[in-house]
Amino acid sequence: MKRKITAIILMVVLVLALAMPMAAVGASPATIWTIGTLDGLNTEFIPDGPGETSYTVGASTVTDFPGFLHTANIEGPQSVEITFTTTMAYGNVSLAYHRMGGETDELWFDGVSLGTCAGPSDPYPSTLYTFPVPGLVVPGTHTIKIEVLSGGDGRHWIDYLELTGDPFTLDKSMASTGDLGETITVTLVVENPSTSTLTVKDMIPDGLKYIPGSLEIDGSPPTEDPEVVGNTISTSIPPGTHTITFDVQVVEVQYEDVDRVNTAELYGGDGLLASDSVEITLHPYEGFEKTVEIVAEEVVDGIVSVGELVHWDMTITVPNNVDWDIIDAVLKDNLGGELGMAGDEVKNDLDNDVDEDLVGVHAGDLSDEHNTIPDGKLTVKTPGKSNKVHFWITGIAITASDPDLVFVLGVFTDYNPGKGKDPGIHSYSTDGTYELNSGAVLKFTDPVTGFLLSAHTGSLSVTVVP
Repeated sequence: MKRKITAIILMVVLVLALAMPMAAVGASPATIWTIGTLDGLNTEFIPDGPGETSYTVGASTVTDFPGFLHTANIEGPQSVEITFTTTMAYGNVSLAYHRMGGETDELWFDGVSLGTCAGPSDPYPSTLYTFPVPGLVVPGTHTIKIEVLSGGDGRHWIDYLELTGDPFTLDKSMASTGDLGETITVTLVVENPSTSTLTVKDMIPDGLKYIPGSLEIDGSPPTEDPEVVGNTISTSIPPGTHTITFDVQVVEVQYEDVDRVNTAELYGGDGLLASDSVEITLHPYEGFEKTVEIVAEEVVDGIVSVGELVHWDMTITVPNNVDWDIIDAVLKDNLGGELGMAGDEVKNDLDNDVDEDLVGVHAGDLSDEHNTIPDGKLTVKTPGKSNKVHFWITGIAITASDPDLVFVLGVFTDYNPGKGKDPGIHSYSTDGTYELNSGAVLKFTDPVTGFLLSAHTGSLSVTVVP
């Protein structure tokens, strides 16, 4: 049946917001989007309505899209534009165009001509044309224009459009949790449908470190070593589907679970083509703990008051959670500015031979001998004018079968020169919450990778009442 002209359209702009699901690796060609259908257009037509007007995006379908299919009658020199946005990159892209009419059309993609197609004369059979799109379609907004150049008798309908291509994809996987010293394998599956060599970059997050020499492509070392800049590793990937694996080690953990995001990206001459991210939770170094206990005070009530002299025992427990003998480890920490430490360099009341003010504290309690150091050498410094104590214990060794090491350090309220107190007065001068210490750090070296591993405890605070 001959079709009736029902509308003259100078320009139609269709904005297709394509939030498409990620295509599976190797699924090609993929349908980027379609408009209309090829079924029954020559025999079924509603003269005064939109007919079988619909477009699909991925798995979704929108019907009754008015004023385009069947009623889209365009005559030269008129045009129709379709604007769409994609979140993925594609290679080997083709545009299928199904139309009826005798006019000559020219199709454009992002301002580049794809070519022309001339329709036959009466009886106006519908014709399917396929145009290859040069280059790559990268994530972003693109425009297809159908321009009627000349010819025919004005009977021209657009029935069907389909944009297809091979997607660039990158799928990343790795363990979801990690402990200090643990080795974790990262896997990247890359689909490169182009004829060019691309670049894969993996931005390894804080707390993890790439193990040199561990990267393989399809089970074999690459012909060129990957480039490592800071914590980013880059390698080249040829056309086709490939699997990249490499190992990272957990080199630093905090006093609580910390979530890190690991992102990989695929780049070509047209910029970013694909990316994927995974999250890994880094656990604390189990058993590495710090506690503090008041062991002497002027008023025995367990409360620290302004002006009160107080003595704490700070206990730091250091375990060996790895499967090798730890040697030459370092334990370090800093005290708050209002505090002193047994064996520090500052002369104060608690270094005197007699301490009558502190209940239960006897002469010499806060000398070097007060500290319990089961292994290693303790060094205490008070650099500069702040009187802030820094201490570290070097040369600690813990075999895999040893019990935890327990360090006990004497800490006491100390003269803070910023408070205007006379020398020899060791106390908090105002109420509030103070940092007792900044958090202990344990450092030791993995004998296999050579990486320096670090674990942290939380900081401790003290509440001072009026």
